[in-house]
Amino acid sequence: MNILNKITWDLILESNIINVLIFILILLYLAWKFLPKILREKNQEISEVFHKAEDRSLKAEEELKNTTKLLKEYKDNSNERQAQKDQMIESIKTNLRNENTRKLEAMRERCQREIQKYKEINEYEIKKELIDLSIEETKKYLSKNLAVDEFNDKALQEIVKLGVS
Repeated sequence: MNILNKITWDLILESNIINVLIFILILLYLAWKFLPKILREKNQEISEVFHKAEDRSLKAEEELKNTTKLLKEYKDNSNERQAQKDQMIESIKTNLRNENTRKLEAMRERCQREIQKYKEINEYEIKKELIDLSIEETKKYLSKNLAVDEFNDKALQEIVKLGVS
């Protein structure tokens, strides 16, 4: 039984080896037949994905360039706008200064005219008051002189009356 067992085991081993070899040959045949096709398809898929990724990368780079350009333009426009705003502010300040200067000059001239007017009015009133005072003093003086003249006339008349009599 030992020999039979050995033969049986040898046979089983040989048949298993043959089966494994057949299986490997079938696998190699199938792999040789279908593997290149599968590899080509996978290679093509990978190539398509790679090309799509390259296209996306190029589009992303182009968008980055456009965005950078737009950002630069925006900054330039922003700087220009800021410069225009600054210039406009300076222009407004200058206009306000000029307008205020004109208004102040007009107010100064109006004040000078008012001062001159009141000066003339005061001069007139002072002159009028001086004339009134002069007239009054003249009247007083004249009335004193008239009183003295009357006194002198009366005294003369008295002297003449005394001398005649």
